[in-house]
Amino acid sequence: PDRVLKCPPFSFKGERIATMRTTSAGGKASLQQLAYRAGSCDYNVSATDAAGTSKLFATLSIDTAFKCHLTPAKGSGFSFTALAPSLDEQNLTIACIFLTPLKIFGATYSRFEARMCDGFTTLQGHLFGYGEDAKKLPIHDS
Repeated sequence: PDRVLKCPPFSFKGERIATMRTTSAGGKASLQQLAYRAGSCDYNVSATDAAGTSKLFATLSIDTAFKCHLTPAKGSGFSFTALAPSLDEQNLTIACIFLTPLKIFGATYSRFEARMCDGFTTLQGHLFGYGEDAKKLPIHDS
């Protein structure tokens, strides 16, 4: 590629500076420092059962101040209420507790935990049930 944009490890604090490397048609490389702003983003979150069936159940929204919200996905038919998710800035994990549990694939879940991967481009984690026969269900962005 003639242009490559490399950002430092994603950080929630400090300057947002990226380095762009360009190569001219003659093969001469040059570097430029660019300032960038963080933007808000939404993840459509799905759960997948043991049979491989995937269901969209939530939208995880992260605003420019890195505040998170987990809400039922529009048109999904799922209903739950969750505390505001907490964000662990060092491990890039998001966790929250459902005040009204989520019911999906015939089981009830009380906790959401996910990790942002690949420079915030993907999300993977689990839903956790409660009680003696608590279940664990894989989740991912879709």
